[in-house]
This record gives sequence, C-alpha cells and structure tokens, in this order.
Amino acid sequence: MLKKMLILVCLLSACGLHAEEIEFIAWDYKMPGERAFYDTLIREFEAANPGITVKFTLGEWSGGPNQKLPAHDLVQKWCAAGSGPDIVVMPDIWLVEFLDHIEPYGKHAPEGKSREYFPVLYKKGVINGRWTGPVWATSTKALIYRKDLMDEAGLQPPKTWQELLDCAVKLNDPPRVYGFGLAGKLDYDTSDNFYYFFWSAGGKLIGPDGRAGINGQAGVKSLQFLRDLIFKHNVVQPGLTQHHRHDTEELFIQGKIAMTENGPWLVASCRKRAPDLKIGVVPLPVDKLPVTQTITDHMILMGYSRRKDAAAKLMNFATQDQYRLAFTKLGMVPEKPAVAADPHFRNDPAWKVFVDIIPTGRSIPKLPWERVELAMQKALNGVYAGEKDVKVALNEVAVVLDKLIHDSK
Repeated sequence: MLKKMLILVCLLSACGLHAEEIEFIAWDYKMPGERAFYDTLIREFEAANPGITVKFTLGEWSGGPNQKLPAHDLVQKWCAAGSGPDIVVMPDIWLVEFLDHIEPYGKHAPEGKSREYFPVLYKKGVINGRWTGPVWATSTKALIYRKDLMDEAGLQPPKTWQELLDCAVKLNDPPRVYGFGLAGKLDYDTSDNFYYFFWSAGGKLIGPDGRAGINGQAGVKSLQFLRDLIFKHNVVQPGLTQHHRHDTEELFIQGKIAMTENGPWLVASCRKRAPDLKIGVVPLPVDKLPVTQTITDHMILMGYSRRKDAAAKLMNFATQDQYRLAFTKLGMVPEKPAVAADPHFRNDPAWKVFVDIIPTGRSIPKLPWERVELAMQKALNGVYAGEKDVKVALNEVAVVLDKLIHDSK
C-alpha cells in the first residue's frame, strides 16, 4: 500500500498537479454580495488551474478585532519583512510609497492588456514608466439624493454650491431627516469629500510655484463652505466627526439624510436594502469647475512573492471582462470600456452618471501621500468638531505637504 501511495504522489508531482498555494488579500468595500463574488472567483480559478490553490482574506481598511493594524500599516509591515500575501489590493495613493516592493505587472500581463482600460485609469497605475498593477476598483463620486423629498418640496437637484445649500436648508427637518450627509471621522473618505469642493473652486494641491496650494483661497473657501453647513446652517447630521462614510451611507439608507456625496455602491445598497427609497443621482454641484475624484485601487503583485508566475495567473484570470462586470455591478465604476458598454451601466440613469463623469476626474498627485492624507484627516476632523480655525487647519496641512514636496525632489 505504501509503495502505491508513493507512486501516486510521484505521478501527481510529475503531472504538475501538486498544489502551489498563493495568498491574496483584498479589502472590504462593504458592498452586498462582495464575499460571494470572491468565493466564486477563487473557486473557478482553482478549477481552471488545478495546480494552484488560493488562500484569500477579505481584510478591513481600518483594522478591527481580527486585524490589529490598518491596511496601510500591514502593507508596510510586509514590505519591511519581505514576506506576506503574494497579491495585495493597494490604493493609488500608496503606489509611490511602496514602489520598490512592487513587481511590475507589465512583465506578466498578456499582450495588449493595457489597452483594455480607460487610458486615464490605466495611467494611474503607471509610476516611473512601470505598470504597477491593473485597476481592481474604481470610483467616481456624485450627488445622491432623496428624489421623493425633492419632488415634495418642488425642488430641482442642485447644480451649484448655492443651490446645494438652498436645497439642504429646505429639506432639513431634524431629527426626521438632515439636509446633507457628511463624513467627518479620521478616515480617507473624509478628505476625499473635501477635495471635490476644493477642485471645483479651482484649487490645486500643488501650486504653479511648486509649493502646497491646499491653504490658498480655494481651500479656505471650500472648507469654510462645509463648516458653515455644520455650524451656521445646521443642515448636517449630528455626530459627524465620529461618522465614517459607511455610517453616513447607513443613515441615507434609513431615509434620514436628504443628500450626500457618494459612490455607486450606495445606489446598489439602496436598491437591495431599501428598494422603496426613491433616489436620484446627478453630478456634484459646481463652484467654478465640474469635477469628481477618480479613485483607483490596484491589484498588486508583491516583489517579495516567491510564487510570481502562479500569482500572475490569478491576476490575469481575475481581470477578465466577465469577472470585472460581476464585480463592478456590486457598486463600482467599470474601468474598462468593454465593461462600461454593458446595458447595466449604459441603460440605467443612475449608473450612467458615474461612468459619464470619468473625464472630469481629478486625482491625488503621484507622491507618497500618506503623510499628507493623515494630516488632512486631522485638520478636517478638527474643523468639523469646531476645534480648529479653517485657515489654521489648512496651514498645518500645507506644512506637511511642502515637506513631502521637498523630500520627493
């Protein structure tokens, strides 16, 4: 019997059927059906590649009971140790910081793969001429509003900041409903929601003189507008400094917020969890320029991986159109024209807005941005809590940004 077992093991090894395990970690976007998508993807990949198994983790961006460190600090730890998951989903603002630890995906991508993507989104993953990794998740943001409340009040969806304020004031009826939902916790979405206003007001994160522009006229105007929504007009939900984007979304789904800036996942969540809630979607209100923020997370093959060929197979498999369509339908903007052409996106007025505004997208500069990001979150949280002056808070961020610019030269 033992001899037969040894022969079987040898035959399996000779046929290449012994399992090679790769590790893949993505981060939870809190979209309904997300875990089921990954389970299906991995099951079908393993069936198509019987010599490879996948150890998958759906982690938490901010950490939690089962993950002591936030995502950024985990990636930092793995890079320092030279050991960790083979494939890591990484946001665009971390790519420069971890560039030396990234295996260029261009070395493993099939011929013509880069042409499958919207050029503006593909280029976000190209650092110093190296394609770091394919886009895994894309979001643009728009204004999502309670259509029933707008109709009852005889209002049209706002197109300008002043109209946004007017609608927020007229729809505000606390504690039943608040005019505008805003995230203010120490988290990425808090700063993202500020950047839309900043860019629309004509602001530039780095000015023509090569110095920080965050504390210029556009920055002060934008942050003062948001502060006034909270303290002068009282149209924002209470407790916002403890609210993550997910908390604001939850309030909207419960019908307690009339308008909020958010991504397409909120539309998907409303339709699944609150199908009777009448909602509408329009581009973000404008001051001077129509803008949205184009955020991308990328599927990254780590340089320390000892299973690069097997991991690249998973990346190439997972980025096929059929899987990208299934994933983006959960609540993301498609990163490929072929996927965006699906009737799910083109024939649905709400989804169509998120796709059509891609050309107006702005992005964070390609710098190791985390230091600035943390300073921005702290500044906004302080202003939203009524503890910091607008100009003082932005000056503090400018100091951090100027140092980053200097260190990056």
